[in-house]
Parts: sequence; C-alpha cells; structure tokens
Amino acid sequence: MLKKLFNGELPLRVTFWKYGILGLTILYYAHKMFRSLSGYYAKGSNWINFFRNFNISNFTHINAAWLLCYFAVSLFLVIYSVGIVKGIWKSAATYDKSVWLAQSARIIIIAAVVSIWWVIIRG
Repeated sequence: MLKKLFNGELPLRVTFWKYGILGLTILYYAHKMFRSLSGYYAKGSNWINFFRNFNISNFTHINAAWLLCYFAVSLFLVIYSVGIVKGIWKSAATYDKSVWLAQSARIIIIAAVVSIWWVIIRG
C-alpha cells in the first residue's frame, strides 16, 4: 500500500486528503503524545539538546519504552513526510481534471510538511 502511495499510483484526492493531510496529522499527534509520555517534553528542547545533555542519571526520569516509541514514530514521520510529498507530486502530475488543483495540492502539502517539521524542531 505504501509503495503505491509513494509512487503516486493512487488518485490525487485520496493521496492528498486521506494520506497527506489526515496521515500527517495523526503522525504529528502520535509524535507529540510519545514525546510527552517519554518524559522528554521540555519546551524549546530538540534532539540535538537531548543527545548533548544526555547522561545515565537523567535516564531514570525517562521511560525507555516510550522513548523508543517516540524515536520510532519520529523516524517514520521523516520517511512518511518525504514519501507523501513524492506521492502527491507524482499523483498531481497525472491529475487531468484541473491543473490549478494539482499545483495547489503540491504547494499545500509542502507547506504542511514544512510547518509540521518547523514546530517539531523548534519545540
């Protein structure tokens, strides 16, 4: 299923709304939830600060299982973000009903991915 999605073989409407907007929203909130559950929710902190300030005595405050889930969801979100942009880009290329809608879908999904990653990176 993801192969068809990332290769742009699904219709633009389904790719954009179901997998683009809804999929990214669900993954963003899952990322936020696991970040909160792992005990690693400090406003303004990011992964660089986490690894720079990491020591074993601070690990008692972080639940390891939730932290692994957090990193797994983060990694999947990176892969999914790239894949969904690629999939929508290819689906828009084959969309023949409206050039304006196809270009709008491309712009909106790039803006959505950039805004999600801006919020995640900035904390």
